[in-house]
Amino acid sequence: MLLACRDLARSNPHLYDLMFGLSIDGRYSPSRGAGTPIVDGQSAAFKATYVILISACARLVDAKCVRKIDPALIALQLWSAAHGFIMLELAGHFANVADPASQILVASCNNIVVGLGAKRDRVESSTAAVIAGWKSLPDS
Repeated sequence: MLLACRDLARSNPHLYDLMFGLSIDGRYSPSRGAGTPIVDGQSAAFKATYVILISACARLVDAKCVRKIDPALIALQLWSAAHGFIMLELAGHFANVADPASQILVASCNNIVVGLGAKRDRVESSTAAVIAGWKSLPDS
């Protein structure tokens, strides 16, 4: 899911910036004041997509791959890591890294899941399989 999000952002950086309110008419202009929480008001499209991430995190907890923690908190950690990475990558900060998706994004998310109690060897073998499959797709 994170790799698909990254690909979409790289293909449409202007839309990615717009989605997060980072630019309007070429200037930084978030739609809310700093620190203003979003409690309700996410779009139906956002909710439909985000529930997929929460469900995946719930499967980690239910399968006892990680310690018992609210799946929504796991989702927020992974979401933060993914979008932080994407914003930094779009700004050109990883230009000197051979494979930023594997070496930074996937590694960071693996570390989060391991920190939540998953076995590193299982996490790394699972993500290695995903990356191999992802790289075999056209335009990846």
